[in-house]
Amino acid sequence: MSPHRQLSQSSNRKPTGIQDIFLGFASDLKPVQNGDTFQPRKLEYTCVLHDGMGVIESQTYTFDYTVHEDEIARREETKRFSSEVLSLMRDIQTNKAMNVRASACHGELTADSTRGGR
Repeated sequence: MSPHRQLSQSSNRKPTGIQDIFLGFASDLKPVQNGDTFQPRKLEYTCVLHDGMGVIESQTYTFDYTVHEDEIARREETKRFSSEVLSLMRDIQTNKAMNVRASACHGELTADSTRGGR
């Protein structure tokens, strides 16, 4: 240890007004209704705010998601959902004065939610 440094029991660091958090997402695509694969389905997702010590807050949202056969349409639907999630993250950072440092997603992949059952 450098001779110029000293250990102390108190800190001179000023507390910040913005809290660093971890953001977790879990999603669940609801089953097909009436056998129509391309009808909009409910995508239920939960957002969890965690500060490293415990869960601060969690909330569940729903989103109308349509599974498309066309690659371009599927990409546009994914962009639409990603835009909603990004908007939620911006809202958390501005309105709750929290800094999202990391995020993770978890969702069940089923044969009908992926292309070709992969």
